[in-house]
Amino acid sequence: MEHKAKLEAFIGASELGDEDKASWLEMLAHSPENFIESLSEILEQFPEELPWFNDIYKRKKEAFAMFGRNKAEGQARLKEIYEEEKTKLEEILNR
Repeated sequence: MEHKAKLEAFIGASELGDEDKASWLEMLAHSPENFIESLSEILEQFPEELPWFNDIYKRKKEAFAMFGRNKAEGQARLKEIYEEEKTKLEEILNR
């Protein structure tokens, strides 16, 4: 739970808007500990990347919302997002 508390404090003190902060706190409340731990460690080392993580998170939510209207389009969008995310995470971890 130490990582969750760190993330909550970090997000609360960030320059994200109130709606984005609330969305992150809701997501953290329902996330597995290993995800929270990994995210906490990444943001501890690279706090400047929070806006990117926020953007990718919002884009994923939008892609999942597409599933109700057009599942194939939603899946295609998620695939693009996951590729972008993979590239970005590799870049971050190789700094």
